[in-house]
Amino acid sequence: TPITPEILTQISRMIDMSDSFQVALWAAIVLGFFLLLRKSNLVPISVSQFDSSKQLTCSSVKILNTVAIITLSWTKTIQSNERRVKIPVLHIPGSSISPVRALKLVKKVNGIKPHSPLLRYKKNDTWLPLTYRQLNQGFKKLVSGLGLDPTRFSSHSLRRGGATYAYKVG
Repeated sequence: TPITPEILTQISRMIDMSDSFQVALWAAIVLGFFLLLRKSNLVPISVSQFDSSKQLTCSSVKILNTVAIITLSWTKTIQSNERRVKIPVLHIPGSSISPVRALKLVKKVNGIKPHSPLLRYKKNDTWLPLTYRQLNQGFKKLVSGLGLDPTRFSSHSLRRGGATYAYKVG
């Protein structure tokens, strides 16, 4: 099922914005929705499979007040680092689901180390990348917390919901 801005807004109220895991999860959800990113650009399959040339790193993101520029050097259609895709993202004033707000928060809570995973969290004094399983399970738990059927949602709901929303708003 595609996610909607209304569901995202409800989820935003459930996030503890001081918890590094929840902040990483929230940023992955928002970025997956607004950037229409595939899971392979957001998070690795496992901690050991994090690849700074494929997944988002702190250096993949440049924030300039109300605009963020996300740079991807690998995608499903760019396999050999032959070019870079730069995606501008605008701040949504007054919105709890603003992607620029989520990016600023994840950089603030999780620190800034250029080639470290952007979507990471601290566990026992060690920083770990958010994994696909954690994203999917965390997203389903949040959706379930809203009283929605978690079996109808997955991380692909973000990309699908973002595309649906973009179409609706023209």
